[in-house]
Amino acid sequence: MNLANKNSPALTTEESSSALQEAVGLSTAGFTGQNIPYQPPDNDIRRHWPLFGHPGSSTTISAINKRQAILNHLDDQAIFKKGDEDYQVHMKLQCKVGIELEKWASVGCQLCYVLDDTGLDHNLENCTAAGSKAAQRILSWLETLHLERCHADTKEEKNHWTEKYMSATGPDGFCENKPAIRKTIAALCTVDDQILGKALTSFVSKTYNTDLTLDSQATKWFEEKVPLEETWVPQLLLAFDLLVRAFEFLSCTAVGPGRDHGTYDSGPSGLSEAPTLHMSWGDSEEVREWKVVMDWWMGKCSFCAGRGVQGPQIEHTLRQCPRGGKQVLSSELAEGIYEEGFRARGGCRRCALPREVCQAWEQDTFGEWCFHPRVRCQYGSQAYDTAIGFFFCKSSRYRIELMESMSEEGLNDLDEESVAVWLGKKITVTGVEASEIMRQLRWWSQMVWKRTRVNSAGN
Repeated sequence: MNLANKNSPALTTEESSSALQEAVGLSTAGFTGQNIPYQPPDNDIRRHWPLFGHPGSSTTISAINKRQAILNHLDDQAIFKKGDEDYQVHMKLQCKVGIELEKWASVGCQLCYVLDDTGLDHNLENCTAAGSKAAQRILSWLETLHLERCHADTKEEKNHWTEKYMSATGPDGFCENKPAIRKTIAALCTVDDQILGKALTSFVSKTYNTDLTLDSQATKWFEEKVPLEETWVPQLLLAFDLLVRAFEFLSCTAVGPGRDHGTYDSGPSGLSEAPTLHMSWGDSEEVREWKVVMDWWMGKCSFCAGRGVQGPQIEHTLRQCPRGGKQVLSSELAEGIYEEGFRARGGCRRCALPREVCQAWEQDTFGEWCFHPRVRCQYGSQAYDTAIGFFFCKSSRYRIELMESMSEEGLNDLDEESVAVWLGKKITVTGVEASEIMRQLRWWSQMVWKRTRVNSAGN
């Protein structure tokens, strides 16, 4: 995405760089290596310093004003500030940075996401979009950083955790967050003539007296630890927070309008047609909403919607999903449902909906239910496929929510076959038989739609 697109004023180059910087009070005296000539991409990272861009290379009023607006915003909004004594910062971290991290980890290729071209079929490492070479260089450099893996109060405790974490392969050990953080930083620092990378460089220079245009100082700064109550977080997370906030600021203001990503929203937007659920339990309203939910998901893919994809990009079934959803139909969960027969034990076994809803069922004059094998269930396998898509989508909160529900019922075996059995458990609500899968789908759907509405209201 060009953050200075059609709604932004045209960029001019009438004045010199130094005169413009003086006019808006921006000095590049704290940076070295000014007037860096353009160099074609190659694999030699050293030839491309400064990787994050040099603030002095912005020579237009528009670009300089935009960067100053970002800096002003970060001064007010950044969660981690040097000397911050706010002990609510941990909650802020969980509620804001944590949500953003979950979103950016599930968008597929972070660079394509920023460019408004959701790339769920590849990752940043093999992306070929404009700017991908520069983003890959930044990513490669970030992967060379030495980041401590654990916090310990005593030497013995540190030795214990060091031994444990060193047993894991790869530079990140058991951590699944740092790869997503690095890729997001690399993508955001690349786009739109590196406006965000330059803003980060300026912010770090002013706040930390550190010059990110120098390899040695950049390495030292990124490897530092930020105190957080009785523990710490890696400086890498601080950079992620700053860049994401700057990106959302540009996306949501006239300074650099682009796609409305929404501030701290991990759910998909563009779902204004989603129904409103009352979420009552054990009454006729709950039964009615089961059908409402299934009607909405017909022809849509929960694997994509659950990970934050929006609009036309979810308008396909799981079986047609070009972004990895089709492959999860070979999982143990899908095999348990479709091949081993762990289907709904209440309602219609074929479609999992109540018999009152399925057109393949009818009651005779004695009130007994009769199944017509030649009549096709109008919902087909949609309920099962939607549950499978949610369970395996990149956002882990759907799987975690299901696991918590199972644990509350005293179930300790949480493998995929056990999940299939639990989803098929018979339930009866106001005399209507169904299975647990209907309640789970209603709850998951509410998670998607509610987050979308909260984001829309905030904007």
